[in-house]
Amino acid sequence: MFMKFRSHNATVVAVVLGIALVVGLLTLGFFALNAYIYDEKQATNETMEPYRATLTGEYVCIPLKNDVDVVGIGECVYGIQIDDGSYYAIDFMLVSQSVPVIELGDIITANGLVTPIERLSADTWQRYNVVGIFSATDSVVVEGKTVTDELLVLDQPQPDDTITSPLTITGEARGYWFFEASFPVVLTDWDGRIIAETYAQAQGDWMTEDFVPFTSTVTFESPYKAGDPEFMRRGTLILQKDNPSGLPENDAAHEITVWFAE
Repeated sequence: MFMKFRSHNATVVAVVLGIALVVGLLTLGFFALNAYIYDEKQATNETMEPYRATLTGEYVCIPLKNDVDVVGIGECVYGIQIDDGSYYAIDFMLVSQSVPVIELGDIITANGLVTPIERLSADTWQRYNVVGIFSATDSVVVEGKTVTDELLVLDQPQPDDTITSPLTITGEARGYWFFEASFPVVLTDWDGRIIAETYAQAQGDWMTEDFVPFTSTVTFESPYKAGDPEFMRRGTLILQKDNPSGLPENDAAHEITVWFAE
């Protein structure tokens, strides 16, 4: 009788312990699942928020998604494709400085703000295979190009040419290099002292973003005299972007080294 009672108690204890173990495991599982869901939600929310980024990639036409009907789709939508294959539409409207001329296939690097596709309300962007829109704000660099090289081309004189007075200057510049059809030209000696100032004049309609021919004539007295040290033959020709706003971010200049004749 005593043995049966003890055996019965042992069974009850085993059942209670088993139930407690199951409840404990279920509780731990519940909290683990909730923690996982919370982490996932946090990660998703972070991903969906706009964030600062520096992107480097190829300037391309963004591809459409495979299930999009191409009928009615307009021209190329520009963007960049980064190393991992992701595409970003790109916007340069927030850039405060001049941007080099960019062509398809160029490799560009820029700082800016990424707005993920999940944050975009316009259905238009859902057609494209993009991570989001990259709004460049500064430091736009095109591999192998500079802003000045794409805004002004100097035909005459060339770097390290020997010059005499009067000096004829010819070339072409983008329309926004001019103001009222002209821009400043400065000639300095080896020490940076200005020895001549004048203006280059547009030879055509300057109210355009295209290249416009220009010409200028600089009259000066050579700072180099016979017997002077050779380094005193060196000078600098500076073609300045006209900047009526006076804002430093709108400044630009094209400089070359020239040599004064003996």
